[in-house]
Amino acid sequence: ASASSALTRDLGHDLAIVEGRPFVEIVYIEDRQAMVDAIAGLAVDASGGRTRLEARLSTLGGRATRYQLEITSLASDATVDGYVLSGHDITELDTARRKLAHAASHDSLTGLLNRAGFEESLTRSMADHDVPLSVVFLDLDRFKPINDTFGHHAGDRVLNIVARRLAGVIRERDYAARFGGDEFAIAVHATEPGIVERLIERVRATIDEPIVLGEKTITIRAAIGYASCDRHASPAEVIAAADSAMYRNKTAHQLP
Repeated sequence: ASASSALTRDLGHDLAIVEGRPFVEIVYIEDRQAMVDAIAGLAVDASGGRTRLEARLSTLGGRATRYQLEITSLASDATVDGYVLSGHDITELDTARRKLAHAASHDSLTGLLNRAGFEESLTRSMADHDVPLSVVFLDLDRFKPINDTFGHHAGDRVLNIVARRLAGVIRERDYAARFGGDEFAIAVHATEPGIVERLIERVRATIDEPIVLGEKTITIRAAIGYASCDRHASPAEVIAAADSAMYRNKTAHQLP
């Protein structure tokens, strides 16, 4: 195979070394099968054709650079009898797309999942019927006076502290979200009896820990409820059920 000096320069490879080698050797190993499949698809079309795909190419230092590639079959051209591949670096575009996707599914203040991201993750989790799943829903009490007394900047700080505390008590497989305001949710994979209840106790304990705001120390509490996913057909339904359970607990106990 022959290669252009522009491509090898972009990737940092020596043109003399790259020429004569299969192009797939500089394709990132996880993307090689997609490249092979794309070429195989062109090979069965006697009239030629072209296809596009995205793949990571390896730089001289082994770093993966994402490219938009176009492969054109010229197998019917006797002077070529092969494939022409062209492409351009889309690493910055890919990074921008990832940032947009992250922003769409995560809360900008706390970095936790937002409601849309939580529902999307819950949809995938509910499709895995091997492990029972529950949703814990919580609402912070005594939060509005924080905003009224100390200002919204202090309120934002409290929400960030709560988010970090929640992230610190859940297990690796579970995930937490902020739904907006002072509402949070946690998806819990209940692999054995009592896991959800023990998690709720850990959540209560960590939220009850004092928070220092300037020269003052405050405490907040949370009303908590949960619902089992296997009793509900959709993420929206189980979230609504957990929210309702939280509200019942809140009104029943009337936290002081």
